[in-house]
Amino acid sequence: VWLHACTMETQHRKLSLWLAVYHALMISLINGLITIPLELFGRKMNWGVFLYPLIYITTDFAVRMLGKAAARDAIKWTWIPSSLITFAELSLISHEPSTVAARVAISSGLAYLWPMWLDTAIFGWVRDRVQAWWAPPLVALVVTVPLQTYAFYAMAFAWGENAYMSQHWPEIATSSLMMKSLVMTAMVIPGYGLLLRLFSERS
Repeated sequence: VWLHACTMETQHRKLSLWLAVYHALMISLINGLITIPLELFGRKMNWGVFLYPLIYITTDFAVRMLGKAAARDAIKWTWIPSSLITFAELSLISHEPSTVAARVAISSGLAYLWPMWLDTAIFGWVRDRVQAWWAPPLVALVVTVPLQTYAFYAMAFAWGENAYMSQHWPEIATSSLMMKSLVMTAMVIPGYGLLLRLFSERS
């Protein structure tokens, strides 16, 4: 029993580490894409909207695999490295002023940390009470995705030095939320359901 418990704990630590690395790399990539404008269907947005829904899906998967405590540990390990990578990426590659890069990095870390912690609690609570696999991602789509989206754009760009983002952040946030919702509903959530089914059949 003791050996089995140690083995499970080691596996959970490895999964937590991989989740933290995945989230840090994804967030850094998304933050780089946020600075590249995109106009689609007459709406201003950016390229990051196509990748961010994957963060919520992996959070739910982590809660299922690791439990709320381990998933929160992974999130805790993620936000500082992702903020540092974002700062370096925006400063060195996108050539944003250091003040803009720092504000985006800090805002990204804060806007990531508390919604993801909220998600782990919500995902665990919903999963314990609702058997349908799609319930936790749907709750994220309705509750935490809007909170995270508007919190990030407001903290990062409102009255900021990036003139374009400072002027258009409310429209970009709204358009981003609409596109995230569309991507999650049409592609990510159905794909996630298939992944869970395959995983349960192999277990």
